[in-house]
Amino acid sequence: MKNLSTLILAFFVCFTSYAQITTDEQPISFNPAVGLVLKDNASDVKTLPGLDMSQLEQEDKKDEANGLPPRFGFPHKVNFNLRNSGVWTVLPNGDRIWQLSIRCPDALSINLLYDLFWLPEGAKLFVYTNDRHHVIGAMTSRNNKGTKKEIQGYATGLLYGDAITLEYYLPDGINEQGIVSISNVVQGYRYIASNGNVVSRSEYSGIKQNFWGVIMHKSWLA
Repeated sequence: MKNLSTLILAFFVCFTSYAQITTDEQPISFNPAVGLVLKDNASDVKTLPGLDMSQLEQEDKKDEANGLPPRFGFPHKVNFNLRNSGVWTVLPNGDRIWQLSIRCPDALSINLLYDLFWLPEGAKLFVYTNDRHHVIGAMTSRNNKGTKKEIQGYATGLLYGDAITLEYYLPDGINEQGIVSISNVVQGYRYIASNGNVVSRSEYSGIKQNFWGVIMHKSWLA
């Protein structure tokens, strides 16, 4: 049923992503020595379909007339995980790195929803824009919302741009594999300020760190 339960879920995602705990460090691949090992590797880039902006504008106007909260993102349904997507690389010291790039043409922002998320102790997950201007991470076992027997979902916050990369790092000696399964890639097509107002591109400069939530259309998660 396309009702309030969907909006409650959207607000849950909002506050989960906003309150993220990370180690606030640079991805392993940003190290020049590691970058040299990775630079000649094949890459896996998932390019998602463009949005029908005319349809989205019509839906947004209808929702506004009905008093519904504004939205800024469209969630593409996907199934990307450590087994079926991305590229694994074994570094000379035995450490392993998995990388997956995601591109959303004309996106203003991208954020990710995970249906399953569990990291073993010592593993690290980073998400960053391809220009490396914005990084989220590292996420570690501290970010697990459940146990490995009862794995729960997760969400990472907004990255501003149209292309991002996930990087999962597993040090040598850690044999327990993590579980990172992405169910939705949310493509931002407009800006929403923290007070809920729609923000134009010209007003966007200087306030992009003060945005809130993933307000999705009621039909998308039904």
